[in-house]
Amino acid sequence: MYLHFVHELETKTMQKVTLLIMLYLAYLSANAQSFSKGNLDDLFLKRHRYLPHLDSTMDVTKLSADGRNALVEKLYAVDQMYRDSLMRIGWQSKSDKANHFVNLIMINDPVNQAVFLKLLRRYGWPCDKFLSHKAWFIVWHTRDSYEQLSKFYPYLVKANQIKCVNANQFKDVHDKIVLMRQ
Repeated sequence: MYLHFVHELETKTMQKVTLLIMLYLAYLSANAQSFSKGNLDDLFLKRHRYLPHLDSTMDVTKLSADGRNALVEKLYAVDQMYRDSLMRIGWQSKSDKANHFVNLIMINDPVNQAVFLKLLRRYGWPCDKFLSHKAWFIVWHTRDSYEQLSKFYPYLVKANQIKCVNANQFKDVHDKIVLMRQ
């Protein structure tokens, strides 16, 4: 009796999975016509190319010092990757390639910031001169949002008090916070 139940459950699950796959393929096929030069492969790539590099739900609570440092390095690398590409073709460019890089920046920045905020809450600001400099860029890219920037500000204040952040970088964030409060 139990084996029959398990087999029936597996059959129903497989039917649901098969149905979902068929519906997804039908959806892709129907939308493929909206791309003038696209086929299903192009459509799939265009729809799924804007995924963040990191997972904002990652657990940072058990990272070693080396693990934390490596994560800050990775956050910085992702933060700069598409900005560097965009700078090579020009910030003001209105090309599809420029839009592609802007979209990737917009997808990755909030994830990087969420992960970095978790690190800050758990471990505080990185006091290594080079890591601190890199961490600052992650924070600086929130400067258009008072709400976001203010989440990082207390950590920068403390880091500034103990000389773990460049004074000019701290001043840039401080001045931006003051300006946004007005």
